[in-house]
Amino acid sequence: MSAFVKWFESHGESLPGNWSDLLLKEGRAPKYANQAGLVIPIPDAPIPEHADFELLLKAQTRSDYRFELHHLHGEDGQPRELDFAAQLDGLRFRCNLFHYMGGNLALVMRKLNAHIPEFSTLGLPLDIVLPLFNRSSGILIFSGATGSGKSTTQASGLIAQSHRPIHILTIEDPVEYLLPTDRSAEITQREIGVDSTSFGTALRAALREKPNIIMVGEMRDAETIETAAVAANSGHLVLGTTHAATASESVRRMLESVSEGHRSSLQNLLADAIVGIVSQKLVPNINKDGKVLAYEIMTATPEVRANIRTGRYEALPGVIQQGGADGMMLMEKCLREQVRSGKILEEDAIAYAPDPERLRKMLEY
Repeated sequence: MSAFVKWFESHGESLPGNWSDLLLKEGRAPKYANQAGLVIPIPDAPIPEHADFELLLKAQTRSDYRFELHHLHGEDGQPRELDFAAQLDGLRFRCNLFHYMGGNLALVMRKLNAHIPEFSTLGLPLDIVLPLFNRSSGILIFSGATGSGKSTTQASGLIAQSHRPIHILTIEDPVEYLLPTDRSAEITQREIGVDSTSFGTALRAALREKPNIIMVGEMRDAETIETAAVAANSGHLVLGTTHAATASESVRRMLESVSEGHRSSLQNLLADAIVGIVSQKLVPNINKDGKVLAYEIMTATPEVRANIRTGRYEALPGVIQQGGADGMMLMEKCLREQVRSGKILEEDAIAYAPDPERLRKMLEY
């Protein structure tokens, strides 16, 4: 039996239109997450069984790359997790399949919007962020937690560049948004585990594939970061993501991913290559029925480059706070503006602030 999958195919449209994720566990009632981040039981839905997970794996979007349940254990027999994209009932999902509580199956399925929104609708300052996608070289980083909108921002920015006769190459795990192929730009999307073995390998190969813009799914290891910096300094615009909460934390994480002996050279590479870092948070709106984008923007001024070159991450928030004339915005300042405009509650702003005490002081004035 595959009762839940069959139920979803016939009743999935009854879920609220603003839901974002399915949370499935073997032998437990299924739930969904709405756009406000609340996890809610799915009424009247069957409890997922082993057969449901087998069927969902068969819904992978790549017919030439099929995970099976036995792949949840590596060659050494140790448990692992599987990331893949799937399509079910006309919807695309980014999926993570894993074990919990001694071997039970669980699956979190993030719904991927088929429609890529216009950049002007995202809530980011159009005149500051969009021109960064038009740079001929450098590294542009988007940071934030999973589900903070990084992928949407990147996809929207790439769509805005797709009218140009350039080559856009993406390296993803898995491919999320399907970019249009009927534009002036040549768009190539590659998937880790299918089209290449690793981000580092695919990024090195990208240097021989004549891209103008390279989008790397995640700056997750020293090899990827170093190769991205080399690519950026050799005439490519490289887009990447980190899971850091702020621009300064993104810099720290990237530089501390390498050994101390190699850190100095990476600091110099990154200082030369960086064009900006945009950090994002999705905060519950004042009505608790949606979310509001809060952001931090750091642009590559001489002072920013100097602090990266010397590894002074702790100085960057102060530089950002004073950098309004250069298009910079500190996360706490953005949250304060969202509170004052009546979009979010003060307590939510403080809960989401990287530095709650700094925000409290800002709210006093």
